[in-house]
Amino acid sequence: ATDVRETELAYTVQIDLPGAAKEDVKVTIDGKRVAIEAAARNYSAVDGERLLLRERSATAFARSLLLPVEVDETSSQARLE
Repeated sequence: ATDVRETELAYTVQIDLPGAAKEDVKVTIDGKRVAIEAAARNYSAVDGERLLLRERSATAFARSLLLPVEVDETSSQARLE
């Protein structure tokens, strides 16, 4: 799910990336275009257990947004909560 909000000073993009770690998220700004890519691994190995069935898999997310004005990359911020 994606939300884009606008104020007089900034645009805020909020995207749900379940299972994505900070190091697996990439944000790219190119003029008016903001691209967000992420990989999520929905499984983990547990010591002492043997995996018999795996239905969870790795997932990739990609979203590209075209904003009405060019984005200043130097003053842009990204955070993962």
